[in-house]
Amino acid sequence: MRYAAVALTAFAAMLSGAAAAPTTTEPNYDSPQPGYKLVPAQWETQAFVDGPFIKLEGTVQEVRAELIKINPNYDADFNITIDANPSPPADLEARTDF
Repeated sequence: MRYAAVALTAFAAMLSGAAAAPTTTEPNYDSPQPGYKLVPAQWETQAFVDGPFIKLEGTVQEVRAELIKINPNYDADFNITIDANPSPPADLEARTDF
């Protein structure tokens, strides 16, 4: 359970960065570098709090959209709040040690 909490916290942190609408076109996985192949990211996560782990593919936004299709209460169940305009922490200062 501890691993699940850590994994979900990390997943929620990634989701809070941007909430873009998923694209409706198929992504282009042709590699710009000859000899290499681009593959979609794979995620192992839960759609329900006590549910089994499932494997999903795609960007963070695509996976989140799929999780919400599976469980419309996903954000509430996992206590995820996404702030569209987050403000920086009050103790954040500009770096001067480059």
